[in-house]
Amino acid sequence: HSLKQEDKISSNIYSKSIAKADGEKTTNTQNLRESLTKGFEEDRIECLICLEGVRPKQMVWNCSLCFVPIHLMCVYELIETNPSNDVTNKRKVNGSLFNWSCPNCCYVYNEDYPIYKCFCGKIPMPESSRGGVPHSCGGPCGRSRMKCEHPCAMECHPGPCPPCISYGPDVPCFCGKEAKQIRCTETAKQFSCDKICNRQLPCKIHNCNQVCHVGACPPCSSARIASCFCEREQKEIPCTVESYSCNRKCDRLLNCKMHRCHEQCHKGPCESCKFDFKQVKKCSCGKTQVEVYPNDKQVPVCNRTCFKMLECGKHDCRRKCHEGECGVCLVKVEQICNCGLDSRDIECYRIAVSYTHLTLPTIYSV
Repeated sequence: HSLKQEDKISSNIYSKSIAKADGEKTTNTQNLRESLTKGFEEDRIECLICLEGVRPKQMVWNCSLCFVPIHLMCVYELIETNPSNDVTNKRKVNGSLFNWSCPNCCYVYNEDYPIYKCFCGKIPMPESSRGGVPHSCGGPCGRSRMKCEHPCAMECHPGPCPPCISYGPDVPCFCGKEAKQIRCTETAKQFSCDKICNRQLPCKIHNCNQVCHVGACPPCSSARIASCFCEREQKEIPCTVESYSCNRKCDRLLNCKMHRCHEQCHKGPCESCKFDFKQVKKCSCGKTQVEVYPNDKQVPVCNRTCFKMLECGKHDCRRKCHEGECGVCLVKVEQICNCGLDSRDIECYRIAVSYTHLTLPTIYSV
């Protein structure tokens, strides 16, 4: 017989009961479990298909998603009326799967032909104990919960399992100095110990001074005293900067152990000495083939004029073949003053200096 309207378990509670994926305890799931338990005990459950009451001695099927209880015979009718199910032939073949959907949440099942089991699913054809909840086997539920390693410890029950109240293994804080147990229901699997992090920063010199925090430590903001690349001076630079150039001549000893680097202060090793005696085949000016011996301490020179182009780019070196740089250009050239009324002879390397004629020009009267 149908239940009176005031005695029915509202189907609205089923639609609100679908448990969250993380197993978080909600008022809806707790209300559903309590309402279903009380409804079965007081014989107030109604089948959503035939709209008849679900009696303690009748076989029931429970949706695994929304937990709505339905007469098992009504589920069989759903299966048999589904065009995709060849019930007569499929039931003759072991392992055949049948399609049907929950009339409440519309979850589609593709499973074996359903049979009557207790709420926890361990006991087929359960016999309820006197005073117990109908359709319950009376044993521990034992169903697994989402993201939890502990089975449900309640007695076999209708509806969703309650959130786990057990503690999991020790978990470390973000900085790793402390550890504590947290409940399975806690979504955060790490915590802050509220102490200074003190983890070593990427600079490998300073430690993090922030309170124990999630994620990687920020870049080091400290300053330190560091030497330039050529190690001739020091100054304070950000800790994240490896080193710097002082922009002076490097002057580090080259691999020949006799000459020094003439490049601007630079990162990394100096280039091989161009006067490496093992590689020298000609004299300093490059015009004469020479033979270098292991005991030689300088590049041999010849008696010819150097003739290498000077830095000015206009004149060549007139010195006799020599070791090292040629030096500045000393050739005398004419320089015109700014007003164009006078000129002077000056060394070529000084030509970049402007020249102002100081003698006042003659004023002609008309």
